[in-house]
Amino acid sequence: MWEDPWPKPCYLFALVAGALEVKEDTFVTSSGRTVTLRIYTTKKNINKVDFALESLIKSMKYVGGWAWGVSGWGWGVVGVVGLWHGNMWP
Repeated sequence: MWEDPWPKPCYLFALVAGALEVKEDTFVTSSGRTVTLRIYTTKKNINKVDFALESLIKSMKYVGGWAWGVSGWGWGVVGVVGLWHGNMWP
């Protein structure tokens, strides 16, 4: 079971169920901690998530350079779900 070390508003969490594929990478923080990054989507769209994964890594590098920094990243896994619905994703 995953436990979040910091309380957050409930709107930041969701339950997603279905036949999803995952693309995974890792990010090493400035303190040397490895964080697993996962992006989930349908089999049809798994080839479209490379840019999202690269953007996530770039944003974590950016955030690591200011304020609270990624060196204190409290999670070992970051998961993102990208699903097509209506006209949101061609």
